[in-house]
Amino acid sequence: MVYCKNCGKENKKGKFCKFCGVILVKPKLFTLKNVLIISVVILFILAIIELIALSTPVEKDNLFGNVQKINYLLAGKKFCGDHNCNENELYFCKKDCVWCGDGTCQTDEIGSCYEDCEWCGDGYCEQNENCNICSKDCGSCQAKAYCGDGICNPDECKIGCNKDCPISQCENGVCEPQKEENCVIAPNDCRCKLNERCNRETKICETITCGNNICDLNENSLICPNDCKEEYKELLLDPNKDLPIIFVHGHTVGEDELQFGPRGWYNFQKKLENEGYEAINVVLLPSDYPPKSNRGVWNDKKLSVTMTYYFNRYNQLGDVVVTADNQPIDVYAQRLKDIVEVVKHNTGKNRVIIVAHSMGGLVSRTYIKYYSGNKNVDKLITIGTPNHGIYGYVASLCQIGRGLINTAPECDEMQYDSSFINNLNSPSEVYSNIKYLAIIGINTTSTSCPNNEKWDGVICSSSAKLNGAENFIFSPITQYSGRLHRAMINPDETSEVYNKIVEFLRK
Repeated sequence: MVYCKNCGKENKKGKFCKFCGVILVKPKLFTLKNVLIISVVILFILAIIELIALSTPVEKDNLFGNVQKINYLLAGKKFCGDHNCNENELYFCKKDCVWCGDGTCQTDEIGSCYEDCEWCGDGYCEQNENCNICSKDCGSCQAKAYCGDGICNPDECKIGCNKDCPISQCENGVCEPQKEENCVIAPNDCRCKLNERCNRETKICETITCGNNICDLNENSLICPNDCKEEYKELLLDPNKDLPIIFVHGHTVGEDELQFGPRGWYNFQKKLENEGYEAINVVLLPSDYPPKSNRGVWNDKKLSVTMTYYFNRYNQLGDVVVTADNQPIDVYAQRLKDIVEVVKHNTGKNRVIIVAHSMGGLVSRTYIKYYSGNKNVDKLITIGTPNHGIYGYVASLCQIGRGLINTAPECDEMQYDSSFINNLNSPSEVYSNIKYLAIIGINTTSTSCPNNEKWDGVICSSSAKLNGAENFIFSPITQYSGRLHRAMINPDETSEVYNKIVEFLRK
């Protein structure tokens, strides 16, 4: 609507007044007054949006959450969704972090993370598995009974064989331990409470306390960093010097495990304190991955640690708590990989030194060859390791000691003529960027060895040799009556071996 200034009459449209013919002038929209009013309105609206955004969690995917993210980015603050996994986001921010239990199966979790992944060998015959592709879980197709034969056979509820045993047949609403029911294989019968979760390893319901902002008695900065916070330490030491030592135990047999399990390194660790290596007095477990403490928490120490590649076999004190788990050496190597990452994270070092006894040397070499361990290991010392396999009655003793004849895959793989040994040693037994020392014990001759050669009571001398490594032959005058194999990791009994290893560590 335009009013004529000459005659004062209203004109709905047109360039000239239809009453007096004078040129009409339209009112100016962008006058100074109007601009000021519009600016004030826009600023008011922006202020309202900013106030709402400040009270909106940054994780929200809406207008106000996005405004908050922009504010955080401009201020250089970290937040969930910035594509960086920050220290306090682990276990809480799926957008930035990955961890065992986040509901997504990562490639490197296969074989170790029961909560996220399913794989052949995890003890459960899944829908996509059958006797042809996974006899480990479903049984052999040649057997009289196996998962998938259409009959609900005894123990098939326990392996989750839904092909043969429907839930209605396996579960009745009552948790019956006498039937070996638990929260893993019978989740409807043995349902956990709201404040509990089912531990896939122990198969029992555990009370959830991590995350309540209270550092409870059973928590520490390693297992619950958000409740048990510790001051962040800057990395003050050279990440390529004073590298940590990881002690890797061998194959454990029966009840006589103190000399073969992680506690078997106790005297060696204590003696090594004379060289400045402080001993961490807990056994690192496969469940300690992913790292749960601040990076560099051990960076002010030159240290040594013990570990185990068995799941739930030992506690953090190295005490035996359940029957050993029997897995292929490749699975143990993956768990060693996780432990190495924990040690590197906690120390802030780029590489580690591994000292391994017996089968632990094969686990370590498998990690180095197949899991990029050559980038993370500076030195590898093997003591009585069957680098070329085991022979004779030792192979049978390996199975019998487990009490699981023909069912311990690591025993089959250690056979001198196995494809595992052949593949591990081909085309080369060593990597040029790693320093190797192989300790070979020879004491008495044995008919179990090729050409009746000498051995340490378990491993033949030619098998303990590592081509391309510095090989040290320890041939004591004392007769150890078959005990030399385990005596070589005790400095009180074999000081010459200990001195050789210290000399090698100083290089």
